[in-house]
Amino acid sequence: MEWLGWAAAVMLVITLFAQVRKNWEEKKLKGVNPLLYYGQAVASLCFALYSFNINSWVFVVTNVLGFLSALVGIYLVHRYR
Repeated sequence: MEWLGWAAAVMLVITLFAQVRKNWEEKKLKGVNPLLYYGQAVASLCFALYSFNINSWVFVVTNVLGFLSALVGIYLVHRYR
């Protein structure tokens, strides 16, 4: 059933980066609270470290990519808000 975890990870990462891409292209983030991306960054980093500790690679990869998307979101929200 590990394939199900990887499938869910792919779907989640696609949706995260789709939103970041939309924000990048539109250059509009009015009304977006920066805490959204800061919270995502902190949570993703913590989950990635925890997942590494328990050897759950599907969650390590997913959360590292979530962390990266949050960093881009933080940049965008401060640049275009």
